[in-house]
Amino acid sequence: MRSLKFIGKLFFVLLLLKSFDCSAQQNRYLDHFKTTMVGNMSDKIVGKWMSTEKNLMVEVYKTDSVYKAKVIWFSDNDDPSHPMATRKDTKNRDTNLQSRRILGMQVLRSLNYAPSSNTWENGIIYDADSGREWTACAYFSPDGTLKVKGYWKFKFICKSLEFVGVKSSGK
Repeated sequence: MRSLKFIGKLFFVLLLLKSFDCSAQQNRYLDHFKTTMVGNMSDKIVGKWMSTEKNLMVEVYKTDSVYKAKVIWFSDNDDPSHPMATRKDTKNRDTNLQSRRILGMQVLRSLNYAPSSNTWENGIIYDADSGREWTACAYFSPDGTLKVKGYWKFKFICKSLEFVGVKSSGK
């Protein structure tokens, strides 16, 4: 009878140890899943985006772990005598940069993904209309709109832009 109790206890201990081993395996899978999901969430911002006013299109891309954006199209309806391809960064405070073209210009840099808040933070956004740079953050609204804020010191003192994703014709 003692041997049966001993075997029963041994079986229980082995079963318990096996469950810990499975938990460790599950934790490894869970850690991999979290890393994969964070990677996928952080790259959700990558792609082409049209402003909700339909006057600006940017392409967000990733270099290493930092996100950047460049102008790939903008409306030139305000002055048809100056087509989009000829417009320069004339309001830039740095006179050496005033001759660069707006089309293709990098307008967002140093944006980093913050997984704890599911936002992109601490970027720098350039406003060609004023020639100034602002601190930038970005996030998605519940309807999938990309919201980008350029702010000075405090996020509530900001200018916001809203973008919708542009579907590629190849997809």
